[in-house]
Amino acid sequence: MNNFICHLCLLIKPANDKVPLYYRIFIAVLNIFITPFILIYYSCTIYLIPCVTITISSCLNRCLFSKCLLFTDKEFLPNNQALGNLEANIKDIQWIRLQDMVKKDDTYKNAVIFDDTISAEDVCQGALGDCYLLAAFATLCERKVFIQNCFLTTTYNPYGKYKLRFYDLKAKRYVVIVIDDYIPCNNNKKPIFTKFNGHEMWPLLLEKAYAKFKGNYHNIEKGNPLVALKELTGFEGEQFIGGFNEEFFKKLQRYSNYGALMTASSKGKDNTKQQHDNGVVLKSSIVPGHAYSILDIKTPMLTTSRIYLLKLRNPWYSSYGTLYLL
Repeated sequence: MNNFICHLCLLIKPANDKVPLYYRIFIAVLNIFITPFILIYYSCTIYLIPCVTITISSCLNRCLFSKCLLFTDKEFLPNNQALGNLEANIKDIQWIRLQDMVKKDDTYKNAVIFDDTISAEDVCQGALGDCYLLAAFATLCERKVFIQNCFLTTTYNPYGKYKLRFYDLKAKRYVVIVIDDYIPCNNNKKPIFTKFNGHEMWPLLLEKAYAKFKGNYHNIEKGNPLVALKELTGFEGEQFIGGFNEEFFKKLQRYSNYGALMTASSKGKDNTKQQHDNGVVLKSSIVPGHAYSILDIKTPMLTTSRIYLLKLRNPWYSSYGTLYLL
């Protein structure tokens, strides 16, 4: 008697209903033995083979081809030309990929650009004299959207390629900066410039992108916090130079009440490292030629004389805010 294969389930069925009962029983028993093989066939073709293929491809990509696929910026190669003529005498500089240095934990298996928070504690100055820039970073952390807007690549890229944008004040337009994640490090494989806490990469990537934007790391060793804020955000700002008096204090207090982001810088040249190496004790907490973020402005009420207080953040130690009497 003729039979046919059901295209839906691949089971054997009689070709018509006019078949003896014993033949139907035989077909039913035969299907019972065939069914496990059919299930195995479908499991292999639909689930097992695709999963194994994807897993093997991923392993080959990570283990064999990952080094070949990693991005290296040909316009800003990890060499002395990218560093420029640095003021600090730094020797034996190694360029290491940031993804290989970042601390990983149970929450973050891979490096991240941002975690749940963006705070000034993420910023810590290293051996590069770009305190004005890091003060701008820390100040913008008060409105984290400004930091986020600098990044066109917003998530970790395993190939080490990141796109950022800055505002070109001369061209009066935004420009896109593409970088890799090679970072200059010391012999201990620690970053020699901006340092990081934990697994967040944004401060180091932002500093490197700004260095490429200006030509090299040396070109960002000195600068104006206001210019840095403009180039990071694209917004205008106002600069005040001069002595500190009651009128100026009231103006700062008014801007503070409006929620303006403010920085401050001191005159002179920062010779802190040289003085520290020579055993000289600083007479003032305000470092000459240094930049700070202004966190708050206060006037104590229960005093007989007028006292002006500014709360400043030092990018050397961004997690601390200190009140300075002026």
